[in-house]
Amino acid sequence: MADAAPASTWARDFRVRQHPDSSLTSRVPPLASLTLSFTTESKKKMKTLTTTVIALAMVALLAPETVSAQSGLTVPESSIATMVVDRAPTGTGMTFPANVERLYAWTRIQGAAAGTTVHHVWIQGDVERADIELRIGGSPWRTWSNKAIMPEWTGDWRVEVRDDRGNVLETIRFTVRG
Repeated sequence: MADAAPASTWARDFRVRQHPDSSLTSRVPPLASLTLSFTTESKKKMKTLTTTVIALAMVALLAPETVSAQSGLTVPESSIATMVVDRAPTGTGMTFPANVERLYAWTRIQGAAAGTTVHHVWIQGDVERADIELRIGGSPWRTWSNKAIMPEWTGDWRVEVRDDRGNVLETIRFTVRG
């Protein structure tokens, strides 16, 4: 079996040692019979890389714009309203009284082909109250869903606008006060 190549050909910044079990060395290819010791510089680079990967993962989780850009759908306008008249929301707001009876989630969707579906998922606190599928007819397209609001359902609400794979494209937040 050939001698192992110099450390620089195996991986930069690593010191390579022959495995102490010489019988193992003779039965396996040279790469598998090596143990690696990390240098201080390598440890610093790995720590920086790990920190970068974690930061990027957090950005991906917290940025719904990234998901919407990947699916091609965007939600340039959205609101919660007490009515929709002539395809436009009226009585819009962020806080509504407990006796409101019914609210509407209104959205304008762009980048959708005819037949695409989106969902308006109505969530009170951590409780999903409704998941309403809406068929899109083209781009841009205005669509809305409505939800009866019981007087005892006070607190923080949100409507998540999701694509057909469940990716959140937009979150509309509002409060129902008692």
